[in-house]
Amino acid sequence: MAKSLTCKDCSKLLASVKEAQDHAEVSGHSNFEETTEAIKIVMCTSCGKPCRTEAEQQLHSRANPGHDTFVEKTDEAAVLETEEQMKAARAEAMDTDEAAVLETEKQMKAARAEAMDIDLTEDGKEGGSTEELRDGRVRQPTGLPRSCGRES
Repeated sequence: MAKSLTCKDCSKLLASVKEAQDHAEVSGHSNFEETTEAIKIVMCTSCGKPCRTEAEQQLHSRANPGHDTFVEKTDEAAVLETEEQMKAARAEAMDTDEAAVLETEKQMKAARAEAMDIDLTEDGKEGGSTEELRDGRVRQPTGLPRSCGRES
C-alpha cells in the first residue's frame, strides 16, 4: 500500500495527489510514483498542527509561544488512495475546463455582438429594440426574423 508519492525527477516525497499536481505545476516535473515510504509527521501537542519538517516546527513554535512540544505521528499516516484521488482530480479538472469553455464562449458572443452593434440580454441572447434608420426603414436586431418587405 502506498503511503506517499515521490517525484522521480527530484526525489521529493509528496503526501497526496493534490500535492503532486501542485508540485508538477510549479516545477514542471511530471514523473511520479507511489511509494511505501512514509512522510515524517509530528503534531503540536498544544493545538494538533501537523509539521513535516524541523523548520515547520520551529516556525510554529516562534509564531505560537508555548507550542514547543511535538509528538511523532508518522506511523498513523493514512494509506494513499491514489486511484480515488486521481478520479476526483480529473473530475474537478473537467468541471473547471467546462466552466472556462462556457465563459469563453459567452465572452466571444459578447465581443461579436459589440462588433456588430447588437444588444444582448443578460442571458447572452440577442434582443433589444428596433432602430429607425435615416431613410425611415426600421432595422430589426440580429436574431429576430426579418420581413422581406412583403406583408403576410
